[in-house]
Amino acid sequence: LLGIFFHSTSIPQKVIDVLAHAGLLISITSIHNAIHSMSKEIAANIKQGICIWSLKVSVAYDNFDINFKTSE
Repeated sequence: LLGIFFHSTSIPQKVIDVLAHAGLLISITSIHNAIHSMSKEIAANIKQGICIWSLKVSVAYDNFDINFKTSE
């Protein structure tokens, strides 16, 4: 989960690679595979109408500007 968060916040791939090599994160390939798998599952659910018939709504917006404060 942390790897997907780092990927979504545009952490450089080299940082992810170092943390994965240290055993703190999964590899960048595994992150991409997880994102691809989740996307396929969600697309299949939408095609089957699961979201429509259960009266649940899901909204995704990929342009949030979150400023994570760091001490310098």
